[in-house]
Amino acid sequence: MLEKREKQCLCRQCPTYKECSPGEESFVFCTIGRSDCITREIECLCSTCPFAAEFGLKNKFYCTRGAEKQQLLLETIQVRKEWIE
Repeated sequence: MLEKREKQCLCRQCPTYKECSPGEESFVFCTIGRSDCITREIECLCSTCPFAAEFGLKNKFYCTRGAEKQQLLLETIQVRKEWIE
């Protein structure tokens, strides 16, 4: 399964990803979460990624903001925080 994800992944082609490479060896950030190397959001290709489309992923900038589930959790926490305030 991981090999299939790696083949579909567009991370290595992304302008934001290229800020770190060749030192960065990680990709499929929508699954594994944020990069330790990438710090700036330049441009995002996540919405055009075949893997993201296949699995119905809705977010972007996974390399800086975290995996799909991480972003959904943070959005939920923010909404609940707003309810309380």
